Parts: sequence; C-alpha cells; structure tokens
Amino acid sequence: MNDPFVHPAHIDNRLPIDDLEPLPGEHDELRDAAIKFISIINAFSERLERAITEPGATVRGIATAYYSVSLALGLNSVNGRSFTEIAAVWNLERATLSKAAVSFVQANGLEPSWAMKKAETSIAFTHARLRSIAEHNGAELPPVPTAGRSV
Repeated sequence: MNDPFVHPAHIDNRLPIDDLEPLPGEHDELRDAAIKFISIINAFSERLERAITEPGATVRGIATAYYSVSLALGLNSVNGRSFTEIAAVWNLERATLSKAAVSFVQANGLEPSWAMKKAETSIAFTHARLRSIAEHNGAELPPVPTAGRSV
C-alpha cells in the first residue's frame, strides 16, 4: 500500500496465525531475567525484613540473615571472605550461615556461589566428616536416612 496519507505504523500486517502461534519476542529472555532478578531481590528483602521485625530481634540474627544471603549470592560486600571468617566476626557457627545460604539458594533455584561448596564437594566432605567422628568416638555411627537433607 503506497498511500501517502497513511503512516506505515498504522498498518496492521498481522495474520490470524500470529495470534494463535506467536513467534517468541526478542526481548523475552531479557524480560525473564529481569523477573528472576526482581524475585531474588524480593527474597533477600523479605529475609532481612523478617530478621529485623521478629520479636527479640538481635544484631547477630540480622547479621546472619544478611551475610548468609550475601554469601549465597557471592556479593561484593563479603569481599572474598569465607563463611568461617564471617562467622567468627559475629560469634556464629559456620554451619548456621551455611545452612541459611543453602536454603536461600535452593528456595530461589540458584546455582551455589563461589563462596559455597559444590554438591560433589559437599558429599565428599560429609563422608570425610562422618569417618572423622566415627574414629574419634571409636564406634560406628548408626545409619541415618538422608530424607532429602543436606549436611
């Protein structure tokens, strides 16, 4: 159509098939990533808000919430420090931070950050720790079902 009085943007070139089976848009992946990152920011915010507003909230509890998520995401605020180093500063157990970080990663469908053990390493560490405890106690530990739990 070459009508000089009709702007090309006002011409609809779509066909019925475009409504039935639309082609994926070029910005769909960017939009999906944006939605995922907003959900992660919301999860971080909720975790901090819960720690701040719970009855009897303590600075250690807030620090646990903040640093466990920061380590889980590998944020710059942890400055390459390990779980053990941060736990020592706040007089926490390393496992407290680790378990909170693992739960955040799993709840948000994320890969473990650089600060976290990978699944294979975690399994090997678990077996080594159990052997160490058994040798120290001088007895074999009873078998415990995993029930989907991590260490």
